[in-house]
Amino acid sequence: MNYNIEEFCCEHCLVNNVLEAMFEIQSMKDGEYTSVAIMCKEDLAEKLIKLFGNTTLNDFEFDFTVINFDKVDYEGEYVVLVDTNGEVSVEKIYDEDGLQTFDEDLIFISDECCSRIFINQNDFCDNVISFGIGHDEDGNEFDEED
Repeated sequence: MNYNIEEFCCEHCLVNNVLEAMFEIQSMKDGEYTSVAIMCKEDLAEKLIKLFGNTTLNDFEFDFTVINFDKVDYEGEYVVLVDTNGEVSVEKIYDEDGLQTFDEDLIFISDECCSRIFINQNDFCDNVISFGIGHDEDGNEFDEED
């Protein structure tokens, strides 16, 4: 398993990095279907839904296939799934059976997520990136101008 830690100044930089990584993996797989997961708390998931809803790439817009987002009855983490077909879905990480696992080509896990999610995903994905938003590599907050 490859495990990396990344820090992003904002959600836009996260989305750009996710998309670059997804298409880089696709090119290494000779153009095969590739998918990426972003595991995060509710607030970031909501921002990502808006960002992907307003993003176009390679002359197509992203199409939301499933959005299972519930701010009233669910307080757990979410997974935003993105693939090279331009499809985006949002699911609860915890369902009626407990903690779900995902076997995407690459998984980004927010440093705000429960540690059980990190541990659980280690067995199902070879490439995991832990990420934070708003801090540099030394833990210092980014300035608004950065």
